[in-house]
Amino acid sequence: MAAHPQVVVSACVLSGDLTVRGWDRNEVRARISDGVQIELARVDQTKSSTPTELKPIAKGRRPGTGSGCLPLGDIELDVPRGANLKLQTSNGEISVTEVARRYRHFTVGKHDAGQGSERSKLNHHRRRDFGE
Repeated sequence: MAAHPQVVVSACVLSGDLTVRGWDRNEVRARISDGVQIELARVDQTKSSTPTELKPIAKGRRPGTGSGCLPLGDIELDVPRGANLKLQTSNGEISVTEVARRYRHFTVGKHDAGQGSERSKLNHHRRRDFGE
């Protein structure tokens, strides 16, 4: 889906990994390995022709209904290098590469690996912010 170069992408999965890769396109692409089928939903309320905020949701569901987290599956996202990210998983790994903007991710359980950080084992809820 075409997107603003500094689009905000929010993704949450209760059980599964989140992998985000930056690329040189002003597009966001989302895939899931198993679980429910997903689609990208526009979350922003702007009248811009290209979305400034996107979120993968269960196919056929309206954004903002339910918890906002997908139940399970490994999610892969390709985003513009200038994207801003909000990522969350309860039981999985978060990996972000080639994204130059600020991002925030939350994990409960397993591991997380972020740009400029070492992989660390997490036994409780932790928030990590990484800057440009």
